[in-house]
Amino acid sequence: MLNNLLISLRKVMINLKIKKFLETIGLYDYIKNIYRSFIIFIGKNGLRLKIQDVSAKIIVSNPIEVSIWQSLCNEGEFLQKFLSKINHHTVFYDIGTHIGLYALSAAKYKITPKFIYCWEPEPFIFKRLQENINLNRIERILPFSVALGSENSIIEMSTRTGELGYFTPTLAIKSSKSTPVQVVKGDDWVYKKKLHLPSIIKIDVEGYEFNVLKGLEATIRQSKPIIFLEIHPAFLKELGIEKEQVLTFLREMDYKITFSSSRGKQEHYIFEPLNKKSLD
Repeated sequence: MLNNLLISLRKVMINLKIKKFLETIGLYDYIKNIYRSFIIFIGKNGLRLKIQDVSAKIIVSNPIEVSIWQSLCNEGEFLQKFLSKINHHTVFYDIGTHIGLYALSAAKYKITPKFIYCWEPEPFIFKRLQENINLNRIERILPFSVALGSENSIIEMSTRTGELGYFTPTLAIKSSKSTPVQVVKGDDWVYKKKLHLPSIIKIDVEGYEFNVLKGLEATIRQSKPIIFLEIHPAFLKELGIEKEQVLTFLREMDYKITFSSSRGKQEHYIFEPLNKKSLD
């Protein structure tokens, strides 16, 4: 009930007429800060996700996590398309898991997937991911605190600040704040860890997506998974890569785009194989 109340209050807060009125009388920022503080106060024990038939919770304990919880409606269409592809045979690779929106949604969906693997290299966020997994008592999920790429290496990840939740970590740009993370070639990791082959892959790695795809080329060719891909053209350019190179790479592996949309500086794509191989 409290969770529904918070969502209703959020709808009121973003109502343009109400927002304009509150701004006119100088109360909008004051009320927004009170609302945010209230969410953080009760969110430390977990707030429920409101997406289709998902019954998962995520811990909300700082302003950025509040924004993540509030922005679920922005992920809505892409996330719902992802959930619609899940069945009891699904093996899901969540690459760039962050605090676990997709992994948790899949695990707590009405149709339970066979297994979920997560990759999140940033230490503070990985800790939050583990806490969210434990909070939801999820089985058949295995998180890895490494990044996937095209070769094995140690690379600096830009974090901007070391405080949990106040940054979007990326391997594509440099900043004054960074932390070394282990990067492993995807195909090598799948073989070394004897992972189930994927039927669905989600990649959201803030500009490192081409490296991830190249490192998983053999796995993708073998299993022909559906690929949910978030592309960051500006971050790609920091690595000397154009968006078209990513699209061409997948087309040359006999993939077609079945969905695309833009949200700010991000682009969402769904790629499906022209000739699907069954892993059932």
